Amino acid sequence: MLVRAGGAAEITGVSEDSQRDWRKRGFIPSLNGGHARFDATALAQLILMRKMADACVPLPIASSTARVLAPCLLLVGAGLEDRVWAVVDGERTAPLERMALTIEVSRLGVCVVLNLKAIAAQFVERAEAYFAGQEMMTAGGSAQ
Repeated sequence: MLVRAGGAAEITGVSEDSQRDWRKRGFIPSLNGGHARFDATALAQLILMRKMADACVPLPIASSTARVLAPCLLLVGAGLEDRVWAVVDGERTAPLERMALTIEVSRLGVCVVLNLKAIAAQFVERAEAYFAGQEMMTAGGSAQ
């Protein structure tokens, strides 16, 4: 199911203005047919970008990192943490759930620790609330 910009803002906390700005700057995909639509992976990217931007990670780095981490966030949100493994120097190590994910931007002196499990829980909670509201609106509209 695709979500419009307003729904994406509700789920991810990224305002429609920020979405528009990020799109213009090439950090999120451009529009198809004039209206923004987000699938689960794009929503995961948005929430990850917001978390990193809130921690002062430059948007180009936040964007590229979010593209890589979004599928991991979806797996964690689905309760499949054991399927997400960290790879260090080409070697598969421990499952990601047992490791702190640290992003370092050394030239800026920024060190960000993202707790994927906490972000995934928030993402799932907000998405469930959003879709429950959509179902209620649909059911209420069909009863009239």
